[in-house]
Amino acid sequence: MNHDIPLKYFDIADEYATECAEPVADAERTPLAHYFQLLLTRLMNNEEISEEAQHEMAAEAGINPISANLRVEPSEECDASVPR
Repeated sequence: MNHDIPLKYFDIADEYATECAEPVADAERTPLAHYFQLLLTRLMNNEEISEEAQHEMAAEAGINPISANLRVEPSEECDASVPR
């Protein structure tokens, strides 16, 4: 399956893994790269990325969406709110 996924998506998966609170296992690297490939392809096609779409992409990539938390949530450190 690695030959179907360009290396740039593995680079993205590796960067994601370095920023994760939970460690990413080596066995999860290929499914994670595939997920990012699917996600970025949809974004480049201006498709909506709903929660349901995220679950579909995770399932297609071989990631269990119940145990995986792939949604990017803003952290307090990255809060872009402007004081009023």
